[in-house]
Amino acid sequence: MCNPSDEQLLQRVLECRHQESFELLIRRYVEPLQAIIRNRTETTEQADVEDILQDTLLQAWSSLVRETPGNFRPWLYQLARNRCIDWIRAKTRIRKVSEVLAPQRFVDRRGPRAPESSERMDEFVDVLRYIPEQERSALSDFYIEGFSINEIAKRQQTTPGTIKRRLSYGRNMVRNELNIANPMRTNIMEPKIENIDDLPLTRPQISVSKVDSTPLPIDLRELAWWFVVPQIGDSVQWAIFEAVNEGKSLKLKSFHSMNAYRNAEVHGRSCVEIDITEQEHSDRRGFLQPHIGDKSLRIWGSLTETDVHWIAYESEQNDGKRVLYTFLDEGWEHDFGVCKRNVPIVNYMNEPSEGVIASTTALPRLFGNGVFRLDIGEGRESIECMRVFEPGSTESDVLIEAFVNRLGRTILVRRYNGDRWGKAKGSKYFVGKEDTWSEELPHSSTLVVDGVRFVHYQDCLNTNVLTTESA
Repeated sequence: MCNPSDEQLLQRVLECRHQESFELLIRRYVEPLQAIIRNRTETTEQADVEDILQDTLLQAWSSLVRETPGNFRPWLYQLARNRCIDWIRAKTRIRKVSEVLAPQRFVDRRGPRAPESSERMDEFVDVLRYIPEQERSALSDFYIEGFSINEIAKRQQTTPGTIKRRLSYGRNMVRNELNIANPMRTNIMEPKIENIDDLPLTRPQISVSKVDSTPLPIDLRELAWWFVVPQIGDSVQWAIFEAVNEGKSLKLKSFHSMNAYRNAEVHGRSCVEIDITEQEHSDRRGFLQPHIGDKSLRIWGSLTETDVHWIAYESEQNDGKRVLYTFLDEGWEHDFGVCKRNVPIVNYMNEPSEGVIASTTALPRLFGNGVFRLDIGEGRESIECMRVFEPGSTESDVLIEAFVNRLGRTILVRRYNGDRWGKAKGSKYFVGKEDTWSEELPHSSTLVVDGVRFVHYQDCLNTNVLTTESA
């Protein structure tokens, strides 16, 4: 079939989900689609056009599972027009709501609000009903009633730091409800740790306890497990605490500040470039760095409606050489790859005793398993999180136990090494000792999964939880 018709290609897509036929079909309409998008949105930014085009094609592919268009071309063009309408509405919402989400009151309880703020207030109040009670109350008291943070803390019988965190979580929830990207956070409401010297040398005390609550649905938009969302404007800081002294304590190893700041393209794949500032506290290697490099410089990732894609990673070796590792390189899928945003919540595991786990079925790459309460340090409010596993299956694998809050933001990542991970000479990640991790860290906690022992090696902690004021 040298030059198949639209109908022939469409039939192959509908019958067997033939991706090459779909790509050939839509390739015929890329230029007209781009013209429709430019005319409808009046945007001059090619990146915006590409984003809307990508959304259109993704919807076309997923929609063909449910419907059979009578005439493919006008059907496809209508999808593009609908996506343009969504884009215009989103831009309008961002303009209207961004002022609401700024750290300032536009309503004063001592007088009426300005007429021009009425429309913004109505939209803000409308989405408040979808926000959990604690965050909703803080947002209402601060933005609508006009109380100060200290006044709200007294009203709600808690600390000012807790109110700041509830306001921060609440603003993010409002953004999520309105599908608005989180802007750069430069206000004093969300303090940042700027230097590794500002962090404790020993990991703060962390208590993890299971609670009998309904599982939290998790939309994990982050690049697991680097804490950052591949979306322009997102920024995050986190620290690694590594087991030392035979596992008796966890000492500060490194501090990472990440900023998603511009659109990019790697091997034809559209993505977001994320800058990394990495400060080492010691000369020991970090577990997230692949064997090709010693210092993280930049990563590239992309976000679709269903997946989070790692695209590329740049590192600097000890001799100053920079190395780029991408999705086309061998081993990429094992080290990075693709993760589903919607984390399945199924009881895949039984825990007959503490630290012993037995799987009940084949395990996916990521899955949620129980709601837990995290208490970090003293004088801070508990954080309710979903426990998310990235399991290992052999003693040469790594197991990740992460705790993700209701916003889909990772608070804590615990890494467990299989007893012989990196312990064989000549292996990809050889760490210089052939003792098992049980022998090297005899005092570290362990998880035994289906008879395979994993030893607690590192904790990665979102440092935002360390900046909240205590009582």
